[in-house]
Amino acid sequence: MSKYDVSFSRLAVLLLPMCLRRPRMTALCRAVVSPVGMLHTELMRFRDDMNYRMRHNGQTCHLRAVLNDRFDQTLRRIRITENEDTATSGIMLHMRVTRLFVRIPRRGMGRRILYRRGYNGSQGFGFWVEVPQELYGTVSELELRAVVNKYKLASVRYGISYYNL
Repeated sequence: MSKYDVSFSRLAVLLLPMCLRRPRMTALCRAVVSPVGMLHTELMRFRDDMNYRMRHNGQTCHLRAVLNDRFDQTLRRIRITENEDTATSGIMLHMRVTRLFVRIPRRGMGRRILYRRGYNGSQGFGFWVEVPQELYGTVSELELRAVVNKYKLASVRYGISYYNL
């Protein structure tokens, strides 16, 4: 039992004198105390949210866990990768017509990156958030950026990459 587990309706009835514990009076006391119970519920929800935020920070493992908890609970396919050197990872191209980055893998790389969105190429990014292509329509990019911005360090830039399995 936690120190925050309080039943305010039961407490209001227990604080009544024995001679006033009638059905109407207990109903009145419970009605008077019900807003305090709702505030207590909101406080507990806020406390749980703050405890979750305190347990997670901008480290790669924690950021990956937060993104997977939020957007891909079952399969947990969202990854965080450090900025790779293009000499070993492939060639980055920017298509002018679609304004998207296309990463052409070198032979023997094994996976194929569809496109990366960013500011000015792949240079200057601290990390990439790799999201599966299946989540492209279901995950709002603005919401994804808001979650990443909440947890990342202020000086680190990042890009979002959608990949095909």
